[in-house]
Amino acid sequence: MLRQLVIFTLAYFLSFSSMWANNIRKKIIIIIIFLITIRYKELYLNFTILQLAYRRNFEVVVNNYLVWSNSCHIPTISVYDKYILEQLDAEESPICSNKKPLVVKRYDAANEQYILYINFNLTNAYGATSDTLKCCYSQIIRVTENKIRYLRCKNFQQDFIVPMNIKYMLVECRKSSYNSLVYQEGLFFIYNREDRSKYSRMNIGDNTFPNLMAILTGFNLTDTQKVCQPHLSWGLSNCSTLFKTLRQQGFTTAFAEDECDINTFNFDKAGFRHEPTDYYQRPLLLAMEDRLMYLKRYGSRFCVGHKRYAEYIYDFGLEFAERYLGKTIFGLFWINSVSHNSWRGPLAIEERMLGYLQELHTKRILEHNVVVFFSDHGSRWGYLRNRKSGFIEERLPMFFMWLPKWFKKYYPEAGAALKQNKHRLTSPYDFHATLKHLSVLAQGKGFSTLQKMPAPQGCVTCQSLLKSIPVDRSCSQAGIEDYWCTCTPFYSVDTKSYQVREISETLIHHINTFLKLKNFTNLCRELTLKTVEAANIKMNIKSVNHTDYKRTTYRITFTVYPSDAKFDASYHLNYETKGTEINVETISRLNSYAKDSQCVKDVIAKKFCICSDSIGTADGNFPVNKTLLYSH
Repeated sequence: MLRQLVIFTLAYFLSFSSMWANNIRKKIIIIIIFLITIRYKELYLNFTILQLAYRRNFEVVVNNYLVWSNSCHIPTISVYDKYILEQLDAEESPICSNKKPLVVKRYDAANEQYILYINFNLTNAYGATSDTLKCCYSQIIRVTENKIRYLRCKNFQQDFIVPMNIKYMLVECRKSSYNSLVYQEGLFFIYNREDRSKYSRMNIGDNTFPNLMAILTGFNLTDTQKVCQPHLSWGLSNCSTLFKTLRQQGFTTAFAEDECDINTFNFDKAGFRHEPTDYYQRPLLLAMEDRLMYLKRYGSRFCVGHKRYAEYIYDFGLEFAERYLGKTIFGLFWINSVSHNSWRGPLAIEERMLGYLQELHTKRILEHNVVVFFSDHGSRWGYLRNRKSGFIEERLPMFFMWLPKWFKKYYPEAGAALKQNKHRLTSPYDFHATLKHLSVLAQGKGFSTLQKMPAPQGCVTCQSLLKSIPVDRSCSQAGIEDYWCTCTPFYSVDTKSYQVREISETLIHHINTFLKLKNFTNLCRELTLKTVEAANIKMNIKSVNHTDYKRTTYRITFTVYPSDAKFDASYHLNYETKGTEINVETISRLNSYAKDSQCVKDVIAKKFCICSDSIGTADGNFPVNKTLLYSH
């Protein structure tokens, strides 16, 4: 911060220099520059000591790095580190129901039809008898992205054959003597109605917005907003996502995502005017969130009806892959309910996740299909993000890719490249290029056609993961903005220094200005500095002494009044332009802000806004009826 203040001071004195004699003006400038030299000399001495320690500590443990090259050093974070293990006490999975389903669907493969089966032997468990139990189904019709229509509930009997025009339904069973509801469930149906496949066998998918759009379009966020216009009702439907292009190429497609209010394409966005895929689960999930009881855990709906919410998503994906086994398909199945608000949540379903992976094997889905298991980012706030490794944790999503044996045998260079790229710097743009590469191969074209494929628009130096990634790749070459780059280590500086405090005050001033420009000052409180918790300066790993003489990047972690909101921000001093660079939108909020920011809808402003009038929200580990929950 001293350098920034000196630049401002120089500008101030020089702008009024006509009032001063030349010899006095020179003395002032010389004195200021001398102060810079003295203060920075002391800093460089400490810096050099840190660099020597850095080289001693890390040159012998390169194997503990995810990436180690001349341009990038990314350390491995072990899940067995003490600070993680001490938080991993046995996490009991909430029990959604002790009862078996009263109504189940069965698929008759010979006749390609679904049959509803009522477990009459379970009626006593639901407080009814076989004579008094009456069940009906209500077909769900999509009207718009956020509106559905329920058709009249029609009674059905045992072994009811589901009409093939029905994709989704809600099932209700009542005790006829009192007409009391004893059972509800949401069901989906996937038919292999026609062979849309033109080419070979392939499924790409499985399981926010910028990362996923980079994967689906190859655009960066700026181009996404400009080209796809997600805030307009027709924007995303007209956008050339892989959902659209792969359907045009003959793929059968599917997409599902739980927690409808925070869906990737719907949170502060208009969503899709038309269903983006052949199978789109959102209408069913809207109905289930509207009608079924749910249990909250980990800050989200954990149970919906009698099942874990995530199970509806993965069951949908599993059934889609099974029904179209050996066909050319693309499916994306995304869960928020377990991990969006808690890093511990996935522990509650780890056994079920293992079960899904085993089913992928036993049902021969892994034998036929390319399967990718990935996330969009790491933990962005809370316990993990507040650890020393939190900066890396937030920025490194998980990514596992499975290639079936037949694929590796037919394209051995692809399997070898994927294995090699495990320890090279990659990004969502590379994943986009990989999916396009796979789609080309699915059309029966040779591996050599990769040379003719255009690079993603958001990163012209990005490429398919099925081709060797350059070993000495930088963040800019991978399309990763500086703030999100984890390739360069930082060293700590004194949090109580004058420079660090001034930088922190400047960052907070920019946040308040951002809220003012958004016209939120009447809703959000003004932020003031409480404490500086950490201050770091980025190293230059390519420089001999790891110093960047053109630019100094500070990373500051600080808390503010009110509400103890905690932030992590970057601040750049550019010596060539003699200016500072602050991008408010990239500032990270390190603690939960769900209850702080309910008065604003702007996605970025939510991180910074502490609403003047806080709005309480219902929470807890107990069943909630949505109608009652929001009745106030």
